[in-house]
Amino acid sequence: MTEKEQKIQKSKEISFVCMDPDMVPHVNEVLHGEYEPFATINFEENATIMDIGACYGSFTYWGALIKKWKTKYVCIEPNPDVFHVLKRNMETLKGEGIEVEIINKAVIGEGRSEEKISLWKGKYNVGETTTDINVLKQIYTTEEITKLEPKEVETINVKNLPFCTLLKVDTEGCEVEIVKGFINKEKIPVIIMTEYHSMKNRDELYDLLSKKYTKIAERGKLDRGILIYVRKEETKEETKEETKEETKEE
Repeated sequence: MTEKEQKIQKSKEISFVCMDPDMVPHVNEVLHGEYEPFATINFEENATIMDIGACYGSFTYWGALIKKWKTKYVCIEPNPDVFHVLKRNMETLKGEGIEVEIINKAVIGEGRSEEKISLWKGKYNVGETTTDINVLKQIYTTEEITKLEPKEVETINVKNLPFCTLLKVDTEGCEVEIVKGFINKEKIPVIIMTEYHSMKNRDELYDLLSKKYTKIAERGKLDRGILIYVRKEETKEETKEETKEETKEE
């Protein structure tokens, strides 16, 4: 397979490696602000951004080099065929002084034991790799599914992952399980950026997040898109600060 390299600017030209030509448009969408929250995000010292379903690492590149969010990044990607490229891209970021940790496992939700699970190949590109057989049924015929040869991959439970200030999830249909696990923790993320891959998943995420979070952005289609939420306590604090500033001006 021909290696494609996308270039983005920082203090010097830095290459981003994308081994799957069919993924180049998707990588470019992320690098050009697909996850842009259109809100000011101020990260405290020692904050962590966690990217679950990192693929080649384009979200971390966008956060670190374009948004210039100076935090630690944790990238989790289960696909071994993708992970070696992710590792290469993250080594490039480390060379720029950015702290990055990478984990080659699939994230699972509460109540599940950390044992190997099947990882299924996507039909059109490596970004569609999933552990959810129901996602496959949307894009493959029954006959095609029987011919697939899944890989067995290691897992890590949500409960064993550390607190993160910003959580980004793109796991091709497994987002609800993961998001639910994080918001049931004692300390929950301040910001959640999650994809959805069906109307059912979208509605489930609406219900899960509405109690503790405020939606600040949504983009995509009815059955596939991105939701961005901020913790309600943070929204209240921002409102208080805005009110103080308005009072001072009066």
